[in-house]
Amino acid sequence: MKMSYRRSSKKSQVSRWIYTVIILIVFFLIYPYISGFFMAPKNFLLRLAYPLWQTQAEAEQNKLSIFSYFSGKKELLDANRELKEKVGKLDGLTAINTLLSDENEQLKSMLGRPPFYSHRVLATILIRPGRVPFDTLIIDVGKKDGVAEGAHVYAVDTTVIGRVTEVFETTSRVILYSSPGESVAVLIGPENIGAEAKGLGGGNFEIILPREVPIEEGNTINIPGIEPFVLGVVGYIQKEPSDAFQRILFKSTANIQEIKFVEVLIR
Repeated sequence: MKMSYRRSSKKSQVSRWIYTVIILIVFFLIYPYISGFFMAPKNFLLRLAYPLWQTQAEAEQNKLSIFSYFSGKKELLDANRELKEKVGKLDGLTAINTLLSDENEQLKSMLGRPPFYSHRVLATILIRPGRVPFDTLIIDVGKKDGVAEGAHVYAVDTTVIGRVTEVFETTSRVILYSSPGESVAVLIGPENIGAEAKGLGGGNFEIILPREVPIEEGNTINIPGIEPFVLGVVGYIQKEPSDAFQRILFKSTANIQEIKFVEVLIR
């Protein structure tokens, strides 16, 4: 009986293995056909949830767009406010400049010096740097207009840019003070510190002074005279601890490539 029991037990185990193998084979054979049946509910749920996800994504995008809009609008408002403040300051400076100019003319009249505007003649630039060498201009006024050699030439009212070097009957040649090799006596800042400005070309200048002389960026640089001859504004000060001198760099306040007319001082 014991032997029979063991034999039947082994037979039962073999049968279970055979059934298992058969079931696995059958499962792998029919899986491709029934997988779609099991995936259908999952696909259905995904299709059902997709609009919800899309709506949520659009809401998030809208939030970002609104945030960007208000952020950009704030930046524009800040920039606009800053520009208005700058315009206000410029208007104030213009008003002060006009007041000082009027007072200057009144003082000159009281002292027997007529307003300087009566001594100028308007001229058109015929040829400018690029077509003639060495930072020079050709203008359309000459001897017939009372122009003389050495006369100052202006742009933008009180900004002096050069001097007349040759006078013809109806035209004149002007050399810019910024031309390399040119030099002109100047006064710097409210203390009217005397110096010599040398041309570097292209509207640029340099001034060399002892390092202890008090010069600041933004100081106005004028040509001496009863009339306000502005040459430029201090732009950069190069000063090394080991140097006995300081190098002051500045640029003309007038861009000669952008102006059409100049004025010539007539003595």
